[in-house]
Amino acid sequence: MSRSVRQFFLFAVCIAVPMLFAASGAAGAIRYAGPSANGPEPCNPDPCSLLTAVNNAVDGDQVIVTAGNYTVSGELLLDRAENVGGQPGTPAPSIELSTKSIRIHNAGAILHDVRIHMQGPAMAYTVTMEAGTIERSYISAGEIAGPCQVEQGTIRDSVCSGGVGLFVFSAEPGSQRTVLRNVTASPLVIGACCGANLTVDAANVIAHSLEPGREDLSVDVNVMASATAVLSHSNYSTVDTSLSAGTNFSYTQPGTNGNQTAEPLFVNAAGGDFHQLAGSPTIDAGVAGPLIGNTDLDGSPRSQPPCIGGGPIPDIGAYEFTPTAACPKPSNRFSFGKLKRNKKKGTAKLTVNVPGAGTLSLSGKGVVAKKSQAVSGAGSVKLLIKAKGKRKRTLARMGKAKLKVKVTFIPTGGDPNTQAKTVKLIKRLSGRRG
Repeated sequence: MSRSVRQFFLFAVCIAVPMLFAASGAAGAIRYAGPSANGPEPCNPDPCSLLTAVNNAVDGDQVIVTAGNYTVSGELLLDRAENVGGQPGTPAPSIELSTKSIRIHNAGAILHDVRIHMQGPAMAYTVTMEAGTIERSYISAGEIAGPCQVEQGTIRDSVCSGGVGLFVFSAEPGSQRTVLRNVTASPLVIGACCGANLTVDAANVIAHSLEPGREDLSVDVNVMASATAVLSHSNYSTVDTSLSAGTNFSYTQPGTNGNQTAEPLFVNAAGGDFHQLAGSPTIDAGVAGPLIGNTDLDGSPRSQPPCIGGGPIPDIGAYEFTPTAACPKPSNRFSFGKLKRNKKKGTAKLTVNVPGAGTLSLSGKGVVAKKSQAVSGAGSVKLLIKAKGKRKRTLARMGKAKLKVKVTFIPTGGDPNTQAKTVKLIKRLSGRRG
């Protein structure tokens, strides 16, 4: 999308910001929408059209969008505290919009588990959002349109692709806040005008431009507005602030605050497939937190280990990479170091060199056993060796005794390894008769 087109986007939104709708009505009904349905109210048990099911919902209603392909010519308006979307675990319904957007204008509204596309018209957005939550949704647009325009609310585990990928923009005077978690945007634009004070809290976000010469992150702030974009554990490398007429804005520099600049690897970004390829720097590079979702865009667990058997770590972006190989077991090889005797007490300390975290134990005939000693990491550990029983009496009588000790090291997540060593204890004897 050209710079002139992007500037028109900003101008158009500045002069045409819709008002919030008041929420009212009863709560709690389940409503069904079907691809070719035309049932009557209350859309249960017979499904209604998507427009009827969504636009007539009231606070607390759940609109279940059954699987299939929908073509919608009118505007879908979520202006109540309604839950609208497909059923997790089933194929996401596909919604093709003609010329009207999906508009979300209630803080309690949730749109989830859908695929939405709008080819045009120019300067339009597939989804416009002034409040609410979008989860596990793939939103796309043609070249002359944009997929996502958000003033405030939360988007997570979702893709915004095409045109201006994700336009986080506010033209409403006052303070607005947008939260982004595990979003893939191509690219991300932060904009504000008309007295707005916009804050963007973004983590685990991939902002990746597919247009040659276009920056991953753009900042477009009017002289009468301000914007603060805090990005953490996200992927973006280039920033453009040239469209900003004002100077009251800030953003997290690429490569800082846990952010990465290495190119993400996708299955087919040009074709709209933003699943990660093995080896992508975005795998296991995210950050956990209370605001991330439980599942990714595919419905897979959000945090998965880098390999089977490892600890779960969230990825960056809408999709979580599923490991296929088992984690290599940690080394259990260890070696013995020096033996330092205490001849006054008749004991000794044996140095054991371990490769990593785990536990050590000591046993053997005539040896005071040590069942388990935690080891925090690679290094040297000293084990105290003391005689008992017959060996202790021999040591007291003769001043020396041989013990065969067994040392077992169990690395964390690995297999045990036991090695034996013969140790000679010496004790000084006093007043012994010849």
